[in-house]
Amino acid sequence: MVDTQFPATAASCLAGLPGRSDRLIDVVINTHHHGDHTSGNGIFRKAVKSFVAHENVPGLQMASAAKAGKGQTPVVADETFATSWRRELGDEVVTAQYFGNAHTSGDAIVHFEKANDVHMGDLVFNRMYPYIDVPSGANVQHWITVLEEAMKNYPSDAIYVSGHGKAEFGVEGTQDDLEVFRDHLSAMLEHVS
Repeated sequence: MVDTQFPATAASCLAGLPGRSDRLIDVVINTHHHGDHTSGNGIFRKAVKSFVAHENVPGLQMASAAKAGKGQTPVVADETFATSWRRELGDEVVTAQYFGNAHTSGDAIVHFEKANDVHMGDLVFNRMYPYIDVPSGANVQHWITVLEEAMKNYPSDAIYVSGHGKAEFGVEGTQDDLEVFRDHLSAMLEHVS
């Protein structure tokens, strides 16, 4: 699985998984540390063998929790990687790749190779103004580079899943949607400069 959203939606998702009974989920990959992608980790903890994220994500989660001051310790990845991670899961091969600071300093792109799905996390806000998390290491200029690397490294015919999307565009798209967002960031950076 990729990301866990919030506790309520995570509970609904877990309850709705067909045919799981007592079988554990092999892995949950967190694309980055933000609560709308990781707050459901606690709900999934007992049902998952392993949580995976970029090596910066646990520290960013802990810092965010401390800043929020609610006294809750987040469930963080028990397996991290610096640049890439790969696992064969049944008939599928799943990879996670880190191309450097972009939306945060811990954004991973998750690729389901045989399904030909590429989960971009918040590296793509489909037709929306992005949240730029500077305190967590965001770098708009390098974000553009990361999107270009994604377009070079992943199949052009894949389904690309965005972290957020306007209702009329949704969260599933193509490389064209990555290009639109890259061009948005480029125009924004040029305007601000």
